[in-house]
Amino acid sequence: MLRLFEKKCPQVVENAVVVYTTTLRGIRKTFEDCNNVPLVFVKGRLIGGADEIVKLEEEGKLGFCVDGIPTALVGCQGCAGMRFVMCMECNGSCKVLDEGQKKMVKCGECNENGLIHCPICC
Repeated sequence: MLRLFEKKCPQVVENAVVVYTTTLRGIRKTFEDCNNVPLVFVKGRLIGGADEIVKLEEEGKLGFCVDGIPTALVGCQGCAGMRFVMCMECNGSCKVLDEGQKKMVKCGECNENGLIHCPICC
């Protein structure tokens, strides 16, 4: 079934499902597009967006595509072995409210992607 889809992801994610989207609201169109039609890769192959996933599920084919993929990664309970989690201060937005100035400022806890090192394993 997966041979029908173009191989796009690096070999590292050949036994996983990857959903590409964004929480960065800096460019409104990109944010809206990514959240309306996130790209889904299964076993290194581009399946498509939300419409394609729904269609595969309705046709009973989605299960065959993800067959054999582990349901959870082995490793840390917090980050599943990825070593990073979403920032707990800004929830990944990279911005927090400065109470004194009454305006949003850059979060000082996370990186540019809104992530911090996992507090459990790192």
